[in-house]
Amino acid sequence: LQELQGLSQAMPRAFQKTLEFLQRRKVPLNGVSALTVSYNPRGGVATAGARKFMLMEMPQLKFHNPSVTFAFNSTKTEGAFLSILDGNKKEKILDIANKQHEDILALVEKELPKTA
Repeated sequence: LQELQGLSQAMPRAFQKTLEFLQRRKVPLNGVSALTVSYNPRGGVATAGARKFMLMEMPQLKFHNPSVTFAFNSTKTEGAFLSILDGNKKEKILDIANKQHEDILALVEKELPKTA
């Protein structure tokens, strides 16, 4: 990470802002092997939080958790769901319909696998 900070001095401002955005929030996804968000992109208000989560939170999660597989499933159903797969292949499915992107991130943090 310090290597990136040293490089940021020589980067154009747009790249610096992107790097600062990615580094802003660190949420370690310990024990998670995959995270999948599923929603209807044309789902209206019910999926607005999921869409914003994909735009605002997912890039930071990816940046700080390179070993986790991230995926998006476009559905034709109403509602939105987030699936967390732990290292033991145990899946936890969360209903994220009608939730704000910050609330979805808080729910993910709350539902992370418990480590000893």
